[in-house]
Amino acid sequence: MSTKQESAISIPQPKSRVEQGGHTQDPVTDDSCRESEPSLTPGEVHAAYLDLNKQITAKLDTYVSQARKAKTDFDALMPLVDQMQAMLSQRGSVRRLMGTMGLPTWPEWFKKFRERLPEDITLRTIQRRLRAYRQIPPPKDPNVVAKELAKEVESRRRSEKLRMVIEARKQLNPAIRQDLIRALETTAKNLLALAKALKRNFRKLPVVETGKAHQRLVREQRATLPDPLFEEKRRLAADFTHARVEPISYAAAKNVILANEYLGSMGSTRFCFGLFFGEHLGSVVCFGSTGGSNVAVSVCGPEHAKKVTVLVRGATEPWAHKHSASHLIARACDMMAAKGFPVVVAFSDPLGGEVGQIYSAVNFLYTGMTKGTEVFKTRDGKFHDSRQISGLTRDRRNGQLRYKRSRAEQRKLLIEQGCKFERQGGKHRFVHFAGDRRTRRMLRKALKWEVLPHPQRAASQDSDVQMAA
Repeated sequence: MSTKQESAISIPQPKSRVEQGGHTQDPVTDDSCRESEPSLTPGEVHAAYLDLNKQITAKLDTYVSQARKAKTDFDALMPLVDQMQAMLSQRGSVRRLMGTMGLPTWPEWFKKFRERLPEDITLRTIQRRLRAYRQIPPPKDPNVVAKELAKEVESRRRSEKLRMVIEARKQLNPAIRQDLIRALETTAKNLLALAKALKRNFRKLPVVETGKAHQRLVREQRATLPDPLFEEKRRLAADFTHARVEPISYAAAKNVILANEYLGSMGSTRFCFGLFFGEHLGSVVCFGSTGGSNVAVSVCGPEHAKKVTVLVRGATEPWAHKHSASHLIARACDMMAAKGFPVVVAFSDPLGGEVGQIYSAVNFLYTGMTKGTEVFKTRDGKFHDSRQISGLTRDRRNGQLRYKRSRAEQRKLLIEQGCKFERQGGKHRFVHFAGDRRTRRMLRKALKWEVLPHPQRAASQDSDVQMAA
């Protein structure tokens, strides 16, 4: 979202993004209001409304006339729309003054505003955008920063720029060439020193030797780290009296997932839910799209394919209640059913020491092992799903088709570059039906997959200390 711009009007000013405590919300219209200054005369309110409406109209003209820049221009409208919503909301402190002058309510004003838009934007959509605009993103967990750094270091665009410069090195100004050499050598030296520091006292988690899941080992390790709020969190998480499950932002979920998950990524996440103990986020579960084009159809048939979602990621903090994972998954599945996704598929990865005990605890049905997937390993030791080959067959960056290859040609090129292809083992697969009893019964009857006995861990572990995904 764009940064808030200074308004030309001095009244009424809504609270800043940091001041979140003054919100009130209408459960029907989702009308969330930030209080405006109450000490205004009717004339001042009327003048402020006319001035603000004039500014929005001017920016809206630009937005409508330049559809190609629609998103950017609409983001520029958000500060003004935010102020108008705060002024006209029924929860606003100046609403009484607005009513005496016959000025429109927020829904009435938005109805006229919407008529001028070139796209179909509902009142609820604009309310969601306003919430996102006002929301302060949570501080990034070190694991999120580390993941971003790994991508930055391996930046394909930077590598291509360097190769282009090296190929044209004879054309370089000697002073610039010398400066680039110095920068590369200094950076290489610094990166090697940082890598050495990261390697100090590092060893991979002994998943195979212990028989424990990766997430169980991470939880035990993280429990030893200093946390000044640990005792408070443990006290609140002693039972579910102070617990609540609610949707959370992608950024908030990412902080927990990347700190605990075996795969170290967010997958195809679309919906995120969190279990809070007081104000502390203790457990996270994420739902996304199915892998492959036929998975959704194969569960209960094509007539129910659009009802299928996948529990793609989940993790629990070390201080949370031992039954946090099962408590969250059960309620999150019901919330997904309310969104139109009553069929939930989940996987557990044996490579991460997972057998899916948490899914057994939440009454998922076990449907056997998948066949596994083909991956290719690059020379630097990084694994990629072979389905990513399709994305490598063409390059349309900057609006130009730089090259186009067939999958066979791209695969041959990868092998020539030193990549090795192999098939990794399958995963345990589970399915769950949420929603009302009639829906669950109908979907269970339509299930195409064979239901089998649940797998068991050789050495018994507490099933809720991990969140296999």
